[in-house]
Amino acid sequence: LFRSEPKVRKIAADLLEEKRESNRMDVVTEYSAALQMLVIAELLGLPEDIRPLLREQSDRILSRDEGDSGVPEDAANAMGEMMATLAGTVADHYDHPRDDILSMLITASLSDSVGDDRHLTQEEVTNRLVELTIAGHETTAKLVANGAVALTWYRDQRTELAADPSLMP
Repeated sequence: LFRSEPKVRKIAADLLEEKRESNRMDVVTEYSAALQMLVIAELLGLPEDIRPLLREQSDRILSRDEGDSGVPEDAANAMGEMMATLAGTVADHYDHPRDDILSMLITASLSDSVGDDRHLTQEEVTNRLVELTIAGHETTAKLVANGAVALTWYRDQRTELAADPSLMP
C-alpha cells in the first residue's frame, strides 16, 4: 500500500487541478467523494474506464430520501448493475492476475469449516469487491470534507501545515 502513495497523491492533485480555473469546488461531491472512490478503485485494481460508472452506481446504492424505510428501487437496480460491472473485472483478473488487491483476493487460500483449503469463487470475489468498493464511501467522503472545513476555520493550522507538510499524519 505504501507504494501506492504517489498514485494517491496524483489522484488528489488531479482532482484539485480540474477545478483550478473555476476557483470553486463543492468539496464533498467534487473532491472528497470522488477522491475516496478513485483511491479505492486504484488500490483494488479496477480499470480506469469503469471508475466513473462505479462512483455513480455507489452514489445510487447509498442514496436515501429522508423517511425512506426500505431500499429504494433505484438503489437495488444500481447494486445489480455494480455486480455485473465488477463481475466482468473479476473474470478478467482471473485470466490476467495483476499486482493489486483484487488479484490477492482471487489467489488467497482459505480454510473452510472442515479445515480444507480453498479459494474464493468468482461470485464470492465479486461480492467482496462490491463491499470494498462502497465500504467507507460516505464516512470517508465526510471525513475529508470535514477536514477541509476545519482548515478554513483554523487558518493558523492550515498555514502551519502548508509550511511543513511533514506535520500531517
